[in-house]
Amino acid sequence: MGYGLSLRVRVMALNPSDSFNLFVRYGSVIPHPMIVSQVWALLGFLKAQHFRANAAPYALVHIVLYAIHLLQEVFNVHQPDRSKNKSSKLE
Repeated sequence: MGYGLSLRVRVMALNPSDSFNLFVRYGSVIPHPMIVSQVWALLGFLKAQHFRANAAPYALVHIVLYAIHLLQEVFNVHQPDRSKNKSSKLE
């Protein structure tokens, strides 16, 4: 369901001309729907006993990294813009 939701939101929210441009921002009922749907999908995988036995640590690390990225998005944490401090080191 998570992967289907992610694809559905992407197709519905973006223009057909921008459907492959992942950098286009859009509004939705679900905050950050792609991150939320991917975490939901990974939690669904963890319900399968054979997946938990073989790959649970990888899925859990992935979920933690998604959570960190979500916090970056929510609190608008970005790398400082270095183009403002251009110095002529190359010259």
